[in-house]
Amino acid sequence: MAMAHCTHCDLDLNRVEIAPLSSANGLAFAANAWRRITGALRAWRRRRKLTQLHDLDDKMLRDIGVTRAELHRVTRLPLSVNAAVELQKLALSRRQQEFTGKLPR
Repeated sequence: MAMAHCTHCDLDLNRVEIAPLSSANGLAFAANAWRRITGALRAWRRRRKLTQLHDLDDKMLRDIGVTRAELHRVTRLPLSVNAAVELQKLALSRRQQEFTGKLPR
């Protein structure tokens, strides 16, 4: 049998052992992958709904209680962050600062 070597790291490929996946490990891997895919899809759909708010005019956004700057800021966050929750936090913080006089209206 000829010796096989990796050309990049001089690894002896004949000595590399790969442990077979058991069916339980394979099912766990598949379930985890499915959860991650569906979670990413849900996050993408939520983000898409938020980006549709960009189509509203400033008066409508003011009626909702958010500013265009806040909306722009949260739609640039990674998908792993729930942008709707962050938008609520930003809007609440701004309204509290306006109420206490720390921020002009």
